[in-house]
Amino acid sequence: MVKTLLENWRRFISLNERINCLDPDSGKRFIADTLTEINDESHNISIPPEELQKIKKWGELEGEPNFLGSGSKGSAYKFGNKVLKITSDPNEAQAAAALIGKSHPNVYEIYVVARRTKENMQKSQRAFKHLSYIVVYEFLDYPNRLMLDATSHLHDVIRTKEGKQLYYFWDSSYLEMARSLLEDFSAAIKADRTILGEPLGKYDLAKEKIEEIAPKLGWSETQKNIFNTFYGSGLDGMRAKDINSPEGIEEYLNNNINNPRHQYFHQLALGLTYLFDNNIIFNDLKTSNVMEKNDQVAIIDIGYSTVRSDETIPEIS
Repeated sequence: MVKTLLENWRRFISLNERINCLDPDSGKRFIADTLTEINDESHNISIPPEELQKIKKWGELEGEPNFLGSGSKGSAYKFGNKVLKITSDPNEAQAAAALIGKSHPNVYEIYVVARRTKENMQKSQRAFKHLSYIVVYEFLDYPNRLMLDATSHLHDVIRTKEGKQLYYFWDSSYLEMARSLLEDFSAAIKADRTILGEPLGKYDLAKEKIEEIAPKLGWSETQKNIFNTFYGSGLDGMRAKDINSPEGIEEYLNNNINNPRHQYFHQLALGLTYLFDNNIIFNDLKTSNVMEKNDQVAIIDIGYSTVRSDETIPEIS
């Protein structure tokens, strides 16, 4: 049994470093960082057949359902290039309704949202009796490992008050600003290495040294915060070896000026800001709630949101 688990695990981590994988050899799907095997045949949509046909027509869904996964509030199924989500979460339905007809490169596109009839809910089997809402949205590819790393880091920092003040008000210029500041930072230290002051200890944080250096470079509070976000943080941020010498800083610059993790982090912050601008405060950013959209990372599954509007959600008649 242990041997089988190890063999499955090796196969899992080799599948393009994606968090949700369909193994082309066995046809088995593995979810998250575990060996959870999903058997599509055992996950039928347990609602009345006539309701499912009506939903397929209403949502323009083609083909047979392909089970994607279940959570505490619902289940998702793939139909061609669309996903059908059946959920009990009114906040997810409200948030999704607020996005119909809108588009952003870092947030999934919502096509339609509706309420199920009480009659159909009563006719449903098991947990489907309690799933009140239908959401149809675009199917996106699974994220790569670097996207997940960026998501995990942002998940941690937005929990703070300062994080909410910054990452729900993110500007599209911030990544380029950070890159420009890194180049200026390297050039300034190269011209005058005394700006560095006393070297950092092996386990000291680069962020503290950046706080010390920023005033010497004439940076504003915003510039310092944006620089620290990318280069003073735990997301491939500077370490003591990087910041104790002009040579170390220049090497760090060369290795990180176009770091894809920083790019994905920036894209996620833009997605959070887009949601906030549409009256949605998304509180559940995590690795299972991101996908890849046209080579960028995109937020999906916006349940557990605070919605500052009252969208009218029609009933499927």
